[in-house]
Amino acid sequence: MFDYAEHDLQGVLEKGYEFEKSHFKCLVKQLIEGMAYLHERGIMHRDIKGGNILLTKNGVLKIADFGLARDFKKVNNLNFTTKVVTRWYRAPELLLGNANYSEAIDLWSIGCFIAEMFTGKPIFPGKSDSD
Repeated sequence: MFDYAEHDLQGVLEKGYEFEKSHFKCLVKQLIEGMAYLHERGIMHRDIKGGNILLTKNGVLKIADFGLARDFKKVNNLNFTTKVVTRWYRAPELLLGNANYSEAIDLWSIGCFIAEMFTGKPIFPGKSDSD
């Protein structure tokens, strides 16, 4: 059983909603704290994007969709697949094919999405990895 969240942030952005400064800062704080919680426990999400960030009607942010998540603290060989994270939020090391990456890829994705929340559009909307 999971809590119900009325919105995902991608849908909110697509509807053209502009966040007030205080609300924007609150959401960013919740997102960073949520990711810190996961990383402290050795979990890489590996697919941070607006559709996987849920928002309740009370303004509580929830990170969702752990289908690509991996435990990185229990793994001795940190060679993972590079076909993770939606392309627009994919870290440079993944685009360059480096299979030896860390939880830093989640931080890159968060940064891309924060910029998207701020500007209202993706900052790296490529159609291919090389684009």
